[in-house]
Amino acid sequence: QLMFVVQDNLGSRLPSGAITALTYGWLIMQFPETLVGTALGTAMLPTLSEFSARGDAASFARGVERGLRVLLALSLPAATLLAVAARPLVSIAFGFDAADSALVAAATQGFLLGLVGHVWLEILARAFFAQQNARPPLAARLANLLVFAAAGIVLYRPMGAMGIAVANSIGFTLEAGILFVLLARIAPEIQRVWSTLPRAAAGAMLGAGLAYAGVAWLPIGAVVSTA
Repeated sequence: QLMFVVQDNLGSRLPSGAITALTYGWLIMQFPETLVGTALGTAMLPTLSEFSARGDAASFARGVERGLRVLLALSLPAATLLAVAARPLVSIAFGFDAADSALVAAATQGFLLGLVGHVWLEILARAFFAQQNARPPLAARLANLLVFAAAGIVLYRPMGAMGIAVANSIGFTLEAGILFVLLARIAPEIQRVWSTLPRAAAGAMLGAGLAYAGVAWLPIGAVVSTA
């Protein structure tokens, strides 16, 4: 909650519309995050807890690894597709004018930079909770808050609302990275997840290309230009 306080405080120092852009941008990013990350993380918690309770370290690590693979494969293409198509989607969905659509789209793109970190946290944090160890997630979130505040102060003036969103992405990606490194110490098998990255990146480039083609060549462009 302190992160939202910092976000709104920084946004209030910007021209009118910044806080609204951040609010909409956060909600748009949360759609794939909730649909993919929260859903899978919630479903996996009982299974991870059972593996941990019976001391089945191999199954625990394998479950975390598979979950992270799925989230990486889904979230990276989703982030790039939404980032490319953000402006026309915002204009059509909310009926904003060109200037407001651009502002919301920029904030959305800033938040989408951290989508992989957001969805990975849904499993990484729960992996520690399944082991009845809440200290690493708490420490990582505090580090997130400090980095977000520092990055936000640096970025909000030159980049506006998008800078605050980028600072958010930096903080949450760092948090996910901290928990990944800590968990890899006790479950090194999860490091195999990186073999999924090339395929996820290929899917992301394909999704971005299709989104760009749709924005450039389909009638959606005319809808945006008259919004």
